[in-house]
Amino acid sequence: DNAFVLAHTTGDIDGSNTGIDIDVRDSLTILNGGGLGANTYGAGDAGDIRIKAGGIKMLGVLQTPYYSSSFIASQVLASGDSGDIRIETGNLEIRDASVITTTSWNSQGGNAGNLEVIADSVLIAGPESSPDPFVTDFTGMDTSSGWAAGNGGDLSITADNLTMMNRASLDGSAYGPGRGGDMTINAGNVEVLKGSAMIASAFGSGD
Repeated sequence: DNAFVLAHTTGDIDGSNTGIDIDVRDSLTILNGGGLGANTYGAGDAGDIRIKAGGIKMLGVLQTPYYSSSFIASQVLASGDSGDIRIETGNLEIRDASVITTTSWNSQGGNAGNLEVIADSVLIAGPESSPDPFVTDFTGMDTSSGWAAGNGGDLSITADNLTMMNRASLDGSAYGPGRGGDMTINAGNVEVLKGSAMIASAFGSGD
């Protein structure tokens, strides 16, 4: 509940191969702007995040007029590469501006890691009402490339059921000169509802 587990890389030496490793039989819940983070702020590479849980629920918190995101993140903020994120769970719920991300948005040359989710069911639901659903109140998963440098990571979801609603997003786009990542969905049933989107576009000069 607005709490954090962080394993950031801040210098020129790579972080541990696995920055955060969580294995719980029952549920993992991240509430009210809390999160798990293994970012890189230097030339060293960030560690991976690996999570196994019976269920995972992520809920942001409304701070009028915007939400504060709850997160699982390994991001690039310098020249090092971010780590991969791998999640294995029964039910994954991402709600109300919560995000799972390996983006290289603020990269100075580092590349985004890959994001893999294996679950029975995945539900991504944005806020019922939001002034900025695709930026400040972004809800979903993002492996996009940076504005100035760096490649995006690959995004893979394997699930029996995938449901997206209320402007939920899966984004693996290229926003700068780097390449966007590949997006792979293997699911029995997929619903994309109420303004939600799967995006693998090029908004910059990268592929």
